[in-house]
Amino acid sequence: MKVFIRRDTSDEHARYLIDDEFENPLYNVTGRMTASGELMKIMSEGYTAAKIRDMRLPVVRAYSVSYASENIKLFFTVRAGEVRVRFSGISWRIRGDVLGGSYDILDADSTVICTVYKHFSKNYSELTIFDTNRELFCIAAAICVESLNLERVADLQMT
Repeated sequence: MKVFIRRDTSDEHARYLIDDEFENPLYNVTGRMTASGELMKIMSEGYTAAKIRDMRLPVVRAYSVSYASENIKLFFTVRAGEVRVRFSGISWRIRGDVLGGSYDILDADSTVICTVYKHFSKNYSELTIFDTNRELFCIAAAICVESLNLERVADLQMT
């Protein structure tokens, strides 16, 4: 299954639009700032399919993703210009160039769950999802990567 994530600038609460391979809308991602950080919702036909919270930790960038009764966390750190991603709550890892937008999401046994490729000229990311049971977690993980504020990468660096 292929999906495409692109920035949505049509109103102040929109963040991303997610379409299928036939350009049919699947989800939209809204967001707002709260006292504890940013809260994004992956919406489908008016209901919340998943939530993403930016946890605002001091040294790392951290996101919590909840879908149904499951919850995963993503932790981002930068060293020597390379982003390292650690998952908690799911046995995934990322292989590839996170800052460049081309990476794979792998399961514990190195099975490819999802591939992500950033089309800079067209300003969208293409996800090929191989495990459709984990579709929303794949989309949420890609949104977390997209949401990294690359202008603040220095703030993420460990000393």
